[in-house]
Amino acid sequence: MADKFIILLVFIFLSPSLWAQQSAVKQSRAAYNLGAQAYKAKDFNASQKHFEEALAFRPYHPGLMYTVAALQSLNGNSEDALSLLQEVADMGLVYPVAEDSDFDNIKETESFEHILEKMETAKQPVTNSQVAITLKEKDLVTESVAFDEKTGRFFISSIYKRKIVGVDKKGETADFIPEGDSGIWSIFSLRIDHKRNSLWANSSAMTETKNILETEVGQAGIFEFNLANGKLKNKFILKDSTEHIFGDFIFGEKNQIIVSDSKSSNIYVLNYGSGSYQAIYSSAVLASPQGLVLTPDKKHLLIADYSQGLFIFTLKTGDIKNIETAENICLLGIDGLYSYEGDLIAIQNGVRPNRVVRLQINSTYDTITSLEVLEANNPVLDDPTLGTIVGDTFYYIANSQWNAFGKDGIKPAEELNTPTVLKMRLD
Repeated sequence: MADKFIILLVFIFLSPSLWAQQSAVKQSRAAYNLGAQAYKAKDFNASQKHFEEALAFRPYHPGLMYTVAALQSLNGNSEDALSLLQEVADMGLVYPVAEDSDFDNIKETESFEHILEKMETAKQPVTNSQVAITLKEKDLVTESVAFDEKTGRFFISSIYKRKIVGVDKKGETADFIPEGDSGIWSIFSLRIDHKRNSLWANSSAMTETKNILETEVGQAGIFEFNLANGKLKNKFILKDSTEHIFGDFIFGEKNQIIVSDSKSSNIYVLNYGSGSYQAIYSSAVLASPQGLVLTPDKKHLLIADYSQGLFIFTLKTGDIKNIETAENICLLGIDGLYSYEGDLIAIQNGVRPNRVVRLQINSTYDTITSLEVLEANNPVLDDPTLGTIVGDTFYYIANSQWNAFGKDGIKPAEELNTPTVLKMRLD
């Protein structure tokens, strides 16, 4: 069951420093550890009990469901194993069931064959995208793309090389913000602000950042550049003793920017008139907030939590709760999140296959009613991250290549793929 443990690491051990803050997640992790220990000792009954406890704290977690199904198979509970494994297959996800010896007790059944067929279907390409932009520098580790409708320029952010690349109408590329300019670190999300003639970028100092100083790691801030010439207009660094990673941000009311911090699990508001940050959310529910969407009435914030799914946060009261889903919908591993004609467009890079999905949400924003896969199993996809909607077209980073980082640093450029932005029509 080693493969299953590796799969579970994505969600169970995403950030140990954060899990300690989460009651349900903390208890799920503790049960997971006991289950893994019992499995290694070949006490499969005890292992099943512990993993079922972990699943009770994290309902519909596909990795935990898969593991419980494997243990049910080992313990001779064939019907339960097949039923739970079918639920995982119905989520449209892929797991190595055919090669997993833990399922030997049920592999000769007709139901198992149907599960295999379902997962084989999930491996088939769903391709609605075309190549929009390619970049020559392979070791950028791209993260986000923004579009200036007035000039027709695209801007692409780099995690490793801590810069922003501009792409004109002819496809010609040039550094818009040179490497490390104005003290900027790894650059995550980008936003265009025509009212101020600005390009906004949120930036975080990480061990993956090129030429980073050890004393800088954990710092984060939002930078404002002149949209015409790239000159720094303002930078707002969050100065406290906590480590931060600013993942995404959106414009709020008046002079406010709302930003997600996946390291501290907080949601901050930057008032760029005063230059001050305020934590509008800092409780113990979220584990790793990523993409953000403001509802049309401006009263609620939709938050993608990488390891738990979607949440709705009421800005006036500070109330937060899970957005409900049907049993066969998996919302884990969402990075980018966007609003389009009443639906949500989400990039999931924490599930296999990586995919872009369209989510229908009800009028009160508390239930996802359906999921449609728009892109999956495209050979270009390699950890897709963030994007932008231009009219009816979605542009997104197809292959950020975060896996280029290892314990010895980043891979040589010749071993990496061409950074690519894909586009797809949404109408």
